[in-house]
Amino acid sequence: MEWVATFSGLRNSVDEVRGIIQETGKAPFPETRPTSFARQLHDTLDNIPEALCLLDQQWRFTFVNRRCERMIGHTRMDLLGQVIWEAFPQLGRSALVSAYEEAVSNEASRTVEVHLASIGADVEIRVHPGRHGIMLYFQDITERKTKEREIEHLAQHDSLTGLPNRFALEQVLEQQCRRTSPWASGFYAVLFIDLDGFKDVNDTCGHVEADHVLVEVACRLQEAVRNQDTVVRYGGDEFVVVLCGLSDDTDTATAETEQVARKLQEVIATPIAAGSSTHRVGASIGAAISRLGEGEPESLIREADAAMYRAKRRRATTGAPRISPSRRTTDERALDADPK
Repeated sequence: MEWVATFSGLRNSVDEVRGIIQETGKAPFPETRPTSFARQLHDTLDNIPEALCLLDQQWRFTFVNRRCERMIGHTRMDLLGQVIWEAFPQLGRSALVSAYEEAVSNEASRTVEVHLASIGADVEIRVHPGRHGIMLYFQDITERKTKEREIEHLAQHDSLTGLPNRFALEQVLEQQCRRTSPWASGFYAVLFIDLDGFKDVNDTCGHVEADHVLVEVACRLQEAVRNQDTVVRYGGDEFVVVLCGLSDDTDTATAETEQVARKLQEVIATPIAAGSSTHRVGASIGAAISRLGEGEPESLIREADAAMYRAKRRRATTGAPRISPSRRTTDERALDADPK
């Protein structure tokens, strides 16, 4: 960094520094030759309310102010001379370099957001290119990011059960429909579940006990499936379960789907205690299966929904779920027949 001295009309505050400077030579800033102005500038930068650090062209720390020390949890003596992404690997070299290059190209600062696990904080870094180095301003945005995540969670989760909602379901299915990889094969399935007898609980016992039943059903569904599967409250007394990672064989995948559907019917049918009452509800389940990388979210939901209504109309007493595969063969069509 070039050394500067001889100034006139200097005004400084915690928010700005102005003056007329004349270049007189080179010296490291601010460690040696502490002229009066250099000392003032050092003290000003050291006490501004923003967390600031200066880097040379090799991305090594040359200055760290007090606010920055407190925010990132390291003293300046620990950092001076270190390359920033060696001191903080989670920052990522590519992100900082890209932001710097964009800032240079557009002659304007650029920002990078990163989570610093070492201090448990989300941080926004403003990158300012300089003639002889780089200025980084750090701002703690943990509170803002927490609120953003809360809003995102509320937008994609049901407020009663805490399950993902139909908007989240679209994203899950979109991933399965678009998933293509030489290491990923097999089928996935959509189970559409409608509770039988729930309306009677709601009409007879009121919303409080009915809500308790919905919450209990949600818990049972989550406990009955694997970690890679997704349970969704679709609305009212309707739930959707997305089964991932099924067999690559059509018949086996269909059998796996039927097995899970039967298990879900069994856990739902177990009596539910709510207050002084015990409630019994059943489940009509329809299913649609598709190979990974194929199918459309809306059509799969429609197929599973239609299969569920066919099962409900049949009022089958065997409890067998109705399977409606989205890729049909002669053997698969036989699954549409009423269970024996």
